[in-house]
Amino acid sequence: LWSLDSDTVEGSVWNNDWDGAPLVINDYLFIGGENSVFHIIKLNRSYDEDGFVMAEPELVFAVPGYDDDLINTVGSNVSIEGSVAISGDTAYFANSGGLVQGWDLSLLSVGEDPVRNFRYWVGDDVDATIVVDEEGKEVGGDKIIGLLCKSYIKPKKKFNQHDVFITGVLYTS
Repeated sequence: LWSLDSDTVEGSVWNNDWDGAPLVINDYLFIGGENSVFHIIKLNRSYDEDGFVMAEPELVFAVPGYDDDLINTVGSNVSIEGSVAISGDTAYFANSGGLVQGWDLSLLSVGEDPVRNFRYWVGDDVDATIVVDEEGKEVGGDKIIGLLCKSYIKPKKKFNQHDVFITGVLYTS
């Protein structure tokens, strides 16, 4: 059994919940925590001689999901509430400070740290999961990325509490 204590990761500033769903691609697990940190765990999966799956997880990358500019603007409520989305070699997530980020994962396979390649401040709390268009549609050469979250605006029509709405569109180049 393996665990990751959100309070022991450098850069933790908010909470110790794990609201987002982890995303596993190849041998890596990607998750943002309410501790305001983006984590990448290498699972090191294999099979034993009886065919049972074995794993030896190790935290290979952890970075604050905020920067000094964001903290100076909104304060310390910068938890990552939604799940991480990956398109190509870029992992996207947003935080409660309204910062949407992309991190280039292409160097993970050679043991190097990801590099932030996208930063956009939406100006308010984002408790949303990034949604990447499956077909890779582009507008003016930019990929379309939407924020999927529950609407906080009282609609004219009555909706079920589980209804979700696209509340914003971002473009990345």
